[in-house]
Amino acid sequence: MQINSDNPIWKKLILGETQVTLRYLAAKIALSHLQLKVRIGKNGYTVEKAALELYQVYKIGENLPAVKIDIQTFLNC
Repeated sequence: MQINSDNPIWKKLILGETQVTLRYLAAKIALSHLQLKVRIGKNGYTVEKAALELYQVYKIGENLPAVKIDIQTFLNC
């Protein structure tokens, strides 16, 4: 994948600092869920953990066309 887990885009997406239209449905669902978990802060859930989880969602589907489109969008942010 063209973006590694250390890229700040993952944290920006979790924090809502970067607004993009996601094509990958699993990522849309995961992002909403992760943003909620971070906002609530239950069990010490951190932005870093959420960002890594979101990265992993994309890593799993890295060969899907929707993932490739999203990654290209992230690269242009």
